[in-house]
Amino acid sequence: PPSLPIEIPSLLPTTPFNAANEAFENDASDASFIRVGGEHNVPRSFDAPDSANAAIALGNAPAGAHIEDGGHGTPSGAENALDGLEPSGEGLDDGDRPVGTVRDRGKLSKEKLARKKVTTMVNREKRQAADQDALEMRVKWDEGRAAYNMKHNFAADYIHPSFAMGPPVISKRSASASNALNSRASEYFNRDRPRGQKLKMPAVIAMMKAHPEWSTKASEMDEAEQEELRNELNRKREHADKALRPTRLSQSRTLDILLKKIDADLHRIEDQTDSMFFMMTAKRVHDSSVKSGITGSEEVYNFFQDQYNLDAFDILRDFQLYALRKRGVSGESHDKLRETAVKIIRSSMSSILKAGVQIAMRYISYDVDIVEKHHIKIIGWPTQDVRFVKPADMTPQELRKIIKAFKTGAAYWRPLTNREKKKVEDDARQREEAGILAKRQRAIRSDRGRTHKRKSAGDKENGPARKRARGDNSGEGSSTGKFKSAETIGSDEDDDDEEEVSNKQ
Repeated sequence: PPSLPIEIPSLLPTTPFNAANEAFENDASDASFIRVGGEHNVPRSFDAPDSANAAIALGNAPAGAHIEDGGHGTPSGAENALDGLEPSGEGLDDGDRPVGTVRDRGKLSKEKLARKKVTTMVNREKRQAADQDALEMRVKWDEGRAAYNMKHNFAADYIHPSFAMGPPVISKRSASASNALNSRASEYFNRDRPRGQKLKMPAVIAMMKAHPEWSTKASEMDEAEQEELRNELNRKREHADKALRPTRLSQSRTLDILLKKIDADLHRIEDQTDSMFFMMTAKRVHDSSVKSGITGSEEVYNFFQDQYNLDAFDILRDFQLYALRKRGVSGESHDKLRETAVKIIRSSMSSILKAGVQIAMRYISYDVDIVEKHHIKIIGWPTQDVRFVKPADMTPQELRKIIKAFKTGAAYWRPLTNREKKKVEDDARQREEAGILAKRQRAIRSDRGRTHKRKSAGDKENGPARKRARGDNSGEGSSTGKFKSAETIGSDEDDDDEEEVSNKQ
């Protein structure tokens, strides 16, 4: 690679500094000059120092002249030098401030420019070839998926969960014959042991040394046997990477790699879009190797402290306990699920509407009353396993799926684009011109337009209770009135006396 130029280029003109040098030589101490540095390296003026310090600062001092430590006498005179950060000079007198010199940017030669142009063209051709190969592989993959769906009588657009997992995120490890032999021995010694009582690898290695059939080391085998062991271990690892239910260690490794990528992307979005984010992770199984974690913008911690008087790490702890307690099992009733579905659909709709605007949800006439009238629609619903019906007609499984979709963002409301609005308006106009009814009409009663016979009042005692006006609220038995009671409460002896008096009469 070409070596770096000795001089650091600069875009500042040389005229002010030449004038400064002349002024220093003429002892013009009252002149003002340009200084490189300060906040954001913005050029600014200051009073000129004495000629001796200026000569040292500009590098024009005679041999043996004293130069101050700390970088104040460096030729750069700037805060950001190639070898590191120089002191900014804050707190110094105007006479002690350094003055920067101008560095010219060297132009690239024609040979270097030609080499850069050739390198750019070669890299572009490589990318085009890679894109073409990827397109051909994608076509072959689509053809294989279509054949798979036809063979097993699946829908044409069905994608098996294993197809949608993408490439494994676990880093590749080189398989060794020793590791493969240990893996095979672990399966042999743990074949009859129940889950939770499996031997760990140190115990397996100790049993291998004591067992005559497993005491042979992998290094003592011939090359063919070692290659067979390595291939066997590679197949096991490939199966574990692509399994629908991976191992505990692969889950932890997958989470660690993915979270690092997501965290880096979110911080990049925060810097480029001036936004904030917050994310928490927790395990759902007690014996899982996944660790709970929290990441987010710096202001998020202050947000929880100021708004809720809570610590973000306390919230993470409660979140982890909640995840372990729920265990993915919902104890909500059917009515509670319906109520939750209605509420989350309405709240998702209100997030894209103006403040104070409320729209009643329509399912049968959704296209007319919602899409055409208000120019909004739902993305991600209906799906293959959730019908587009009102929550009262859904099964508990459908309710849980649609609630999860809205909670995770797989289903959401959004306004129509200009192109979608135009298409909706054109379809409505064509339907109106063709005389097609926009909404499904209700069935007409067979006795419509006729006089209806009044109900007979003959069987009143067997009929339902009739409504009654309450009148005043002071009567006995009214909902808001007081019950009447005697002023004094008599005893049993008074009752006996009353009975004797009545008998005498």
